[in-house]
Amino acid sequence: MFDGIKVWWHVRKLQNGSDEERRKAAMKLGELKDARAVEPLIEALKDETAGVRASAAWALGDIVNLGKIIRKGEFPARGTVVGAVMDELSSKEFDDAKAVESLIGMLGDGDRFVREHATMALGKIGDVKALEPLIKALEDADVRGFAAWALGAMRDERAVGPLISMLGNKDEVVRGFAAGALEKIGEPAVKHLVEAARDPDKKPLRGAISRILKRMDENEQTKRHDFGCRETEILKPPEIPREFQRLMADGTQKVKLKA
Repeated sequence: MFDGIKVWWHVRKLQNGSDEERRKAAMKLGELKDARAVEPLIEALKDETAGVRASAAWALGDIVNLGKIIRKGEFPARGTVVGAVMDELSSKEFDDAKAVESLIGMLGDGDRFVREHATMALGKIGDVKALEPLIKALEDADVRGFAAWALGAMRDERAVGPLISMLGNKDEVVRGFAAGALEKIGEPAVKHLVEAARDPDKKPLRGAISRILKRMDENEQTKRHDFGCRETEILKPPEIPREFQRLMADGTQKVKLKA
């Protein structure tokens, strides 16, 4: 009952509050992870203020991702506090398709913060419909690092080729996200990495590929592969800017409020 009242209150603020109140309401609805918030949050993706749209995208990612976890039965055992809450949520409907389509549409938003949050939300949800749009988002200089992270979270082999291409990006952060994504994809990426390392046209990428394969081997994700080329450079894993870390780790991160 109390959750219902909270949802109603925050939805009301989301629809009628000030810019900051609407932004905070979107984040609160994401924290509540209640299916009743999905439709209002989808509607909030049309808000005139970028901060509200970004927060709504992030919240949708959290709610729909939870819905997927519940459907798979991957929640804690009954008898625990978390298990009891998720068991209660298991009877609720989550409108995945509409939320995913709406978030895909936000990849073309005019504000980079909105595109960033939509990209990460789609990565958390992991719906295959978002695969091609996220691959295309690698062309967006403002969000390509986030798109690489999202593709890694999806662990789809079809993203391997585009991610390998990102290893040659001039931005060290983008290269780091691409490398991390390839490691996450794991074994399905190995044959593509080996082929790329043997490709004369991709010679500048050999050092990065060698480093990725070695890390995958060290993590026991795959067997060691000798692909006939020596490592030409040793690069330290890039230091991810603190603002990127906060955006991915903290759903309550504030974003600029832009009209």
